[in-house]
Amino acid sequence: MAKQVATYPSDEQRETWEQEAEEMDMFLSEWAQSMIEAGRKDFSIDVEPDESAVELREQRNDLRDKLARTRAWIEKLENELHRGERAKILSFIEKNPGVEDDEIINEVVQTAGPRVLKTLDALEATEIRKEDGRYYPRDP
Repeated sequence: MAKQVATYPSDEQRETWEQEAEEMDMFLSEWAQSMIEAGRKDFSIDVEPDESAVELREQRNDLRDKLARTRAWIEKLENELHRGERAKILSFIEKNPGVEDDEIINEVVQTAGPRVLKTLDALEATEIRKEDGRYYPRDP
């Protein structure tokens, strides 16, 4: 068996270690143990970002463009829906001159299904989410 020799850090080295341990809010023994374990592991302290700033800007710009296109699409669908409702009401009145409010409302309600589903589909792309057949606002 090899002879074991005790070694001690210099006073200057010990002071440095104590300062670092204090900065990390650790006891010197905890700090020493952590540094020994870290030294036994094969790792590099150089950290490379997963993506460069240029790549992140490109991704951000792509997402902004996609968001703008999606918003424009939703606005188009909402406009179509409103025009569709107006057109439906006008058409119903033209076919039924003298019709009363209740009858118009009933006609719109009874024929609204496909228009509502189309709107829900559009909203589901960006504004709402569907889980187990139920709709919820999309988390920000």
